[in-house]
Amino acid sequence: MAASASLLKNSWEEFKKLLTQRWETYAWTVLLRFLLGAVLIAATYGLFSPLIHSLISSPDMLIKGDFHFEPLLSKLGILGLLALLVGLAGALIQFGFLRVVLNPKAAQTVTSLISYGKQRYWSTLGITIVTAFLLVFMVGLGTLAFVLPGIFLGVMVVFAPFVVILDGKGPIESIKQSWAMVEGRWWSVFGTLLVWVILTGVVMMIVNGIIGILFHPFFDDRGFVQLQHSMNAAAASGNIDEALKLLPQLLEKVLNGKALMVFAWQMLSQVIVAIVPLYGFLAVYKVLKKMPKAKKRK
Repeated sequence: MAASASLLKNSWEEFKKLLTQRWETYAWTVLLRFLLGAVLIAATYGLFSPLIHSLISSPDMLIKGDFHFEPLLSKLGILGLLALLVGLAGALIQFGFLRVVLNPKAAQTVTSLISYGKQRYWSTLGITIVTAFLLVFMVGLGTLAFVLPGIFLGVMVVFAPFVVILDGKGPIESIKQSWAMVEGRWWSVFGTLLVWVILTGVVMMIVNGIIGILFHPFFDDRGFVQLQHSMNAAAASGNIDEALKLLPQLLEKVLNGKALMVFAWQMLSQVIVAIVPLYGFLAVYKVLKKMPKAKKRK
């Protein structure tokens, strides 16, 4: 218990230091992530809004079989390619963010963020993907073995991606280093990380609640939910024609300026809050790296 309190206290101090001293990196990362998300949403709307508006104006198209799906498939391919490019750009921002935050000598500019992200980009991306597969495999096997081993392994290897990105090590070396950092202090690391996750969840709920209250007059969420339930009930009962008739009404409630404004604010708030646990995990990682290896109990 004392070890958990000590790690939490030290990581909290480190968290405040990182957030206050490297806040510009935080701001640039939030802005770039939001812009990437906005580009993807705008492209999705631009590609599919003509098809969706044709459905809204002629709701019987699906029932009569007059709706042509060929243009939809080609646009899905374009959107998939764009999503891949956005994902690659997001990985570059993530790499740059981690390296700049933990490097006090790095300038806190968007140029610096991108420059540090480009360093060893493809090798880091490849190693990160391989490491992620290994972690999913290990934790997945542990979870199948009565869940608890999966939780244990998840905590032991949680810092492996940081080691890959920040230290440039391979998948196995990164897993070993994360294991060595956590070994002997599993409960304190688990408790500290759990606090950060819960804190983020609470903050996210509060922010979403505030946005919901502020923008409730602009979005008929009750009507949307009622339509959604009616459509699901019709589909479940086998009344496909009725479900298809309700689909354009549902889309019309989503594809309007007011609803998109609410969604944009929600996306921005989630981008802002989602980085909080990353700062927290980074703080724990930094504290653990300074600590001597825990002695094994005999």
